[in-house]
Amino acid sequence: MVNFCMIIRPPLKSPEADCIDEVCKMRLEVTINHTDHDVLCKSPIVVSFETKRSGADLEKATVQIGNMAPVAVAGWSFVASAIKDGRAVLYREVELGKTSAGFGIMTTPVAPQHLARWAENSYWPIFKSEILDT
Repeated sequence: MVNFCMIIRPPLKSPEADCIDEVCKMRLEVTINHTDHDVLCKSPIVVSFETKRSGADLEKATVQIGNMAPVAVAGWSFVASAIKDGRAVLYREVELGKTSAGFGIMTTPVAPQHLARWAENSYWPIFKSEILDT
């Protein structure tokens, strides 16, 4: 189950919004995402956060990563998948921050900011090009 997500919400009547409408019409679930939750149907999910307890639940997060966008939070770590040299690579237990140390507390809110920048500068242009063909 996804607890939080980061989305891209293109402006209404924009070329991207029009393309998303067309893609949704062609799909059985009438959504651009893996969920048909009405608020998310026309806003591409960039990052899905699934909170897990540290330890054993990290294995569940690792298994589920193949069905979601690329991040699952487990404790203050995440697992991510990426394509490198044409192959899927799984990064496990990458630390987002810690609540046990001052510096770790400071890095915890910075991680989502970096993900938001990545979403805007890397993910969204590729999504528009490859999925929306714009």
